[in-house]
Amino acid sequence: MKIIIYTALIFFVLQGTSCESFVEVDAPKERLITKTVFNNNETAISAMTGLYANMMQIGFPLSYNISLYTGLYSDELEYKQNSVPVQSLYKYSLNEKDALTNTLWSNGYNFIYQSNSIIEGLKRSTEITASLKSQLLGEALFFRAFWHFYLCNLYGDIPLVTSTNYQENSKLPRTSAQKVFDQIELDLLSAKTLLSPKYVSANSVDESADRIRVNVFTCAALLSRLYLFQEKWQKAETECTDIINSGLYSLEKVGNVFKRKSSEPILQLELPQGAINNSFEANYFTIKAKPSLTSTFRSTSITGTLLEAFEATDLRRINWIGTYTDASLIPNVKYFFPSKYKSTASPADEYTVLFRLAETYLIRAEARTQLNNLSDAIKDLDQTRKRANINLIGDISPNIGQNALLDSIFRERQRELFCEWGIRWLDIRRSISSDDLMKTIAARKGIVWSPNWSAWPIPLNDILNNRNLIQNEGYN
Repeated sequence: MKIIIYTALIFFVLQGTSCESFVEVDAPKERLITKTVFNNNETAISAMTGLYANMMQIGFPLSYNISLYTGLYSDELEYKQNSVPVQSLYKYSLNEKDALTNTLWSNGYNFIYQSNSIIEGLKRSTEITASLKSQLLGEALFFRAFWHFYLCNLYGDIPLVTSTNYQENSKLPRTSAQKVFDQIELDLLSAKTLLSPKYVSANSVDESADRIRVNVFTCAALLSRLYLFQEKWQKAETECTDIINSGLYSLEKVGNVFKRKSSEPILQLELPQGAINNSFEANYFTIKAKPSLTSTFRSTSITGTLLEAFEATDLRRINWIGTYTDASLIPNVKYFFPSKYKSTASPADEYTVLFRLAETYLIRAEARTQLNNLSDAIKDLDQTRKRANINLIGDISPNIGQNALLDSIFRERQRELFCEWGIRWLDIRRSISSDDLMKTIAARKGIVWSPNWSAWPIPLNDILNNRNLIQNEGYN
């Protein structure tokens, strides 16, 4: 496994040095490496293993960064320290030249490029075993869809990159969000035909008890989210039902959700071997001392708005929110921080979760509500409420109307999915009352909100390198 990861990291480090900006790719070097990598099963596996490893390697804690940046931008996290880049994000004054969010753009397109390299290499290869090619191709299609999904939801209309052709990519204009979503759907539907329900091990063939490789239900999870955001309610319900009826997943006790052996996750990410942390979320969100004045790590706290969303008996409030009291100040200051992941040491007993069953129930609840199937929607919503030990909607409001039920689901998603891959921010963006909500959130920060800020700025370097790429409104 170490040899495979090492080989893959070399492969993608060589690629990554030539695609820090996705519009500047060293074509001769990439083509030489790709031709070599897909000569046999072992090196093809290493390429895919490297993609997974890069998503969690030191320096690319994307699961933490996406949760951190969107949490600060929305109403989940607050930051009272002095770091200028973080304050610029927190108070909606992002600079296209050096915004913190620029790293998500460049890393997202690097992963799209890596996925495209694997897709093209596999399609050209005649040496890879058919079953292995199917598995690896399905995974690569999934990750291309995954990163296009996030980039589109964070930046609005974006270039749609489906090849490694540097000449074409360097001139790509922005593609409408709808066309990007259409490609995401095509990629995921294709991936579903290539993948099986089982989770595979490092050799990409044998079945594994760990859920750290993409399977058919991982694709269904992203599809259900895509359909929800597009208001394709029936399709969203169908994908969710397939996951729920599979029998592979079940809701865990609140304290066990993010454990390595949890039965709730649909896809997890494993840290590379030798990593000193258990998870980036545990290591960087957990406050154990007075927050640094200049750092983001261990320096952000949960907002009063999020705290107030929980009932006193809610087990998520009790188990997923940690506290630290600074006794050096008078009066003492108490910090509340995300504590879904708790262990900051190795060996890992927690894995970062990308998709889990609780979100699936909440997506289906929303889809069913929109389809006016309120009784079944209430049953889905009450799955997470029962687990959290709060009153069931079916008991307190069995005759709740459609709009009130949608509002309950929106608030339940806030409680259940906070600080997980930016879901709260994406929910706010797609809400019909997005601007009104953001005006309220911004006012608490002393800022007057502009609707232009709902999409982040495209990095200046990419704008300068590609005359066809137009900046989002509201940025210089």
